[in-house]
Amino acid sequence: MDFLTLDEVKKLSVEEASDYCNFLRRHIVDTVMVTGGHLSSNLGVAEISTACVRVFDVPNDLIIYDVGHQSYIHKLLTERYLDSDNLRAFGKYSGFTKRDESIYDPFGAGHSSTALSAAVGFAKASKLKGENKTAVAIIGDGAFCTGMTFEAINNIDSDDKIVIILNDNEMSISKNVGRMSNYLVKIRSGKKYLNFKSKTKRFVSKIPIIGSALYRFASALKDALKRLVVKNTFFEELGIDYIGPADGNDLETVERLLYEAKKRTKPVLIHLCTQKGRGFEDAEKHPDRYHSVSPKTSESNEGKTFSEYFGEIVVNEAVNNKSVIAVTAAMCDGTGLNGFKAAYPDRFFDVGICEEHAVTFCSAMNAEGLVPYFAVYSTFFQRCYDQLVHDCALQNLKIIFALDRAGFSSHDGPTHHGVFDVALLMSVPHITVYSPATLDEMKYSFDMAKDCNTAVAVRYPKGCESADLKDIFKVSDLSLDEYKTSDVLFITYGKITSEVILAKKCLEALGTSCTVLKLLKIKPIDFETVEAVINKISPKGIFVVEEGIRSSGLGEHIFANLSSGVNKAEIYAIDNTFIPHGNLSQLYDFAGISANKITQRVISWMKKA
Repeated sequence: MDFLTLDEVKKLSVEEASDYCNFLRRHIVDTVMVTGGHLSSNLGVAEISTACVRVFDVPNDLIIYDVGHQSYIHKLLTERYLDSDNLRAFGKYSGFTKRDESIYDPFGAGHSSTALSAAVGFAKASKLKGENKTAVAIIGDGAFCTGMTFEAINNIDSDDKIVIILNDNEMSISKNVGRMSNYLVKIRSGKKYLNFKSKTKRFVSKIPIIGSALYRFASALKDALKRLVVKNTFFEELGIDYIGPADGNDLETVERLLYEAKKRTKPVLIHLCTQKGRGFEDAEKHPDRYHSVSPKTSESNEGKTFSEYFGEIVVNEAVNNKSVIAVTAAMCDGTGLNGFKAAYPDRFFDVGICEEHAVTFCSAMNAEGLVPYFAVYSTFFQRCYDQLVHDCALQNLKIIFALDRAGFSSHDGPTHHGVFDVALLMSVPHITVYSPATLDEMKYSFDMAKDCNTAVAVRYPKGCESADLKDIFKVSDLSLDEYKTSDVLFITYGKITSEVILAKKCLEALGTSCTVLKLLKIKPIDFETVEAVINKISPKGIFVVEEGIRSSGLGEHIFANLSSGVNKAEIYAIDNTFIPHGNLSQLYDFAGISANKITQRVISWMKKA
């Protein structure tokens, strides 16, 4: 089977379109197993994606995917033919929805729970402009546990043209938790009901001449009776028509319900039950394992990852301290907390995709004498700024933040790079920040965190340690690779230190002597010692290199607090731009912080100085 144009997809019979869904699934498996990316969620949503482009008038009608990582099938349907050469490759197709990639992506998304807010905005804009557009939000059951989704529901009016497709696969990344998840379980009809309904449809539809009409009549009668005898759902109490639950992997059923929703004049929620990882046996059995797949040419070195080692650290700490608790926001496996969950289930808390709540929750726990470790990806930590300031730091409460995936997140792109956390943290009083590049430094950071009386953030990269740094720097708050008078002093932190060391070797081969000052504790900084180092080395130029945003970053913080050397200084960091997706070497080069770019920039600066 070959790829079809959107117009060709719309002309297929239901049976042919179902076969095409399976073709697209097989293609996604073959591609993602090479390129890496999100697999399970895309396999489960094939029928929903296909039905949406067949029933609605895209791109006039707006199909909005929550998170966006479940949009691979949608991209194939809208004539972006993903393959192992272009999916998540530098300058090619993103693994998320992206407005500047296609007119069929009305709203970009890399974080959860934004789709319904966007749909409400699109629907109200359509009314104001006198247009007749339908906003369709495809949102998972995990996102229905979040506050932002309920804020959006609260903002829906009875005449908004909104169709909410609840893609219920019982998971986000980890298994869903919480009261809303339990509520969806309660109203979910279950496999027995869905199987019985599917078998009844097949049996009745085979009756000659009247079969199809009889099934439609029976289905309509069932819906009418249901409304008479069954208590309204939560959504109906809020003025949103509720349809379902139904089999989201049965294309005919999905299309029938979408046509029904399209006719109605009120906002509609369609509850569809899907199978995460459908069509790929390993992913069906282990949907969490195949949520995100690493590329075959993974950049991570062999060995223990930072996430895995964090899990060991917090488990060992919990043995000796019964006040230690661990908190995650639907990322138990990704943050390395599976072992803690198994060992201390009563002291483990998964709050769902609710990072803001997690920080205030942890703050209150600490107010009662407990020691919370909150493990969260750096990119998702951005949602927590107000709670960090108001509920934690202002009240001198202690949370130990384990900020995973700090720095570039390579092929996931700008929505997932952890490059804003340092700038955010630098502005907050009463918080200590560490940025390890090796596992020994990570252990030291968490050991130091135990003795702090206020909040601590330990930010560490994705994957494994920078083994080349283990024998160069001693493990301490700050250290020098060597203590000597030099032309150039580099100040840096985190895994980008490896690029700085390479740049040093290149410069020294050209006759420029260099010293590297590596900071492990980046807030607060011992500026007295830094000043002493500058005076001892007496460099012609001081260069701060960081894998983060320049504005309000470490470089600006350092030069705002130094009394000497500022007139011969420069910052190499991400300068007022978003970094795309690609492999690490491409991203370092794009940002101007690869070893080669650092070398070129220093040489150019020295010539001008």
